[in-house]
Amino acid sequence: MHKNHDAINISGYILIVDDEIANLKLLKELLSREGFQVRVADRPQLAINAALSQTPALILLDVKMPDIDGFEVCKRLKQDERTYDIPIIFISALQDVKDRVQGFEAGGVDFISKPFQEAEVLARVRTHLELRNMQLSLAELVDKRTDELARSEAKYRGLVENSMVGVFTATIDGRFTFVNDAMVKLFDFHNMEQMIAQGSIELWSDLENREKMLAKLQKHGSVINFEAEANTHTDRHIQVLFSAKKIGNDVYGMVMDITELHEAYTKIEKLQKQLQAESTYLQEEIKLEHN
Repeated sequence: MHKNHDAINISGYILIVDDEIANLKLLKELLSREGFQVRVADRPQLAINAALSQTPALILLDVKMPDIDGFEVCKRLKQDERTYDIPIIFISALQDVKDRVQGFEAGGVDFISKPFQEAEVLARVRTHLELRNMQLSLAELVDKRTDELARSEAKYRGLVENSMVGVFTATIDGRFTFVNDAMVKLFDFHNMEQMIAQGSIELWSDLENREKMLAKLQKHGSVINFEAEANTHTDRHIQVLFSAKKIGNDVYGMVMDITELHEAYTKIEKLQKQLQAESTYLQEEIKLEHN
């Protein structure tokens, strides 16, 4: 018989739990023939121990068993962080709606009816293994994207913390009275005298943004971390973070170049949107497969 290699390529094995040896033999032969790795357990506690020892990819669990029934086994597995996310399919001759509701409330994902129909068993097993693979892929994608975001943020946070900060004093109307070397280099001037001669107004890409900053400065006496786009002496466009305090008629301030940080956050936002879109798509695929 043809083997479904897509379903076979899973991490783990299928654990079959049933106290009836004939059922174990039948299901094991069926799934093994299709290329699945299978283990069996004929006692509830043995099944719990096996699952905790080595996590299966899927569990086929009989409901009616001595000592501990399948619903209780399922509950115990769902309470352990090592096994809580394993898909569990109940195998049972029970047809009552209440029994099936109880199974889903215990944490099961599906039911296979007795007596077994090979096509039904294989269809449900393959479906839930594929769903499991999609969930694992989604988790892996989330971890990967999270690592990317963390590395980007750490990289550019360090860049900002270690960057040189421009310091200046100026008048309200935009005339510099002092700029330090870092300020001169930040805006591509040759020296302090050249920058002081030009003044600050031409450095603003958006003069309306400057008016907003001045309004805050007049109202509160200071502005902190005001973000703006600026023009350098060589017509480069940079993103800056501006903080200043008004003392009398003078403004004392600091300017930090956050161009690379701004680009990093733009990239991070793009990755977050991509991750959200991919996550939503995979979740919709999982719902469609489950239905």
